[in-house]
Amino acid sequence: MKIDPRRMCITRGDYSEQISVRDLKLLTCLFQHPDEVVSKDKLYNAGWGRDFVPSSRSLEQHIVTLRKKLDPKRQYKPVIETVHGQGYRFPKESF
Repeated sequence: MKIDPRRMCITRGDYSEQISVRDLKLLTCLFQHPDEVVSKDKLYNAGWGRDFVPSSRSLEQHIVTLRKKLDPKRQYKPVIETVHGQGYRFPKESF
């Protein structure tokens, strides 16, 4: 997978998809911590800012949407892994 911040898109194989600024912020945060669990609080701060008061499921819903953008046909290994009760992980082999 390749992330192109200038064009605001991701590429996996021959598939390409436009991403939002928030998508880019979340992916960048995860990418900077490969194989580490990134807490939900850290992702909220990266994607929405420190002043944002998270709703109960806004991050989870955004991750679901982002996963669909990254692999709409579910033909690749997941790029964003859920670590229940802790946060999310970006496996090193994803990039």
